[in-house]
Amino acid sequence: MAIYERALEKHQTIPQENLNPCFQTARHGIMSSILKQAQDKADETVKSGEKAAQDYVDKGKEVGKQVIDKGCEAAKNTCDQVTGQVEDKLTTGAWIK
Repeated sequence: MAIYERALEKHQTIPQENLNPCFQTARHGIMSSILKQAQDKADETVKSGEKAAQDYVDKGKEVGKQVIDKGCEAAKNTCDQVTGQVEDKLTTGAWIK
């Protein structure tokens, strides 16, 4: 409510002594309504931004997990391949000269 309260305080500093009391009340009510709507819209925008940011964080976690999984799979495949080559050389005696 900080925006609403700050704007309302600013509005109340306008000299109103020469204004008709009915006009003052109406003016205050209209300004309060407009400022309240602006505050509600600002709050809605913040919530929307927070949700969008959280969606990006979640997507980043998902992509990061996929990258790690693919890296682990590649490392496992390389390890299996090297192990197979070593076993082949040991069984065929290729390393023994």
